[in-house]
Amino acid sequence: YWFTRPVRGGGNFDSERLSRYLDLATPEALRERLRKDGITHIAVLTVPPPTSDAKKTEERQVHLTPAAQRMLSQTLDRYASSVTSRGNAALFTLK
Repeated sequence: YWFTRPVRGGGNFDSERLSRYLDLATPEALRERLRKDGITHIAVLTVPPPTSDAKKTEERQVHLTPAAQRMLSQTLDRYASSVTSRGNAALFTLK
């Protein structure tokens, strides 16, 4: 990827862990959690990187629960600005 500094994120089979992290009661609560954890930017990939290996495709997919998707979407709408997008990735900065 085109990041110029260290990043954290979900990887192989992290759907449950990421959903638990994102599924808070309010966008304000998620924004505060992200701030406390030192998160300044969020990258969202619409599809995993391509591969012809079926197992790798399964490993790379992250399926958030509907509640986690909703909270991430609301948080980005209220507390983030789009920085750039490239291919299947969009980068947001938190306000």
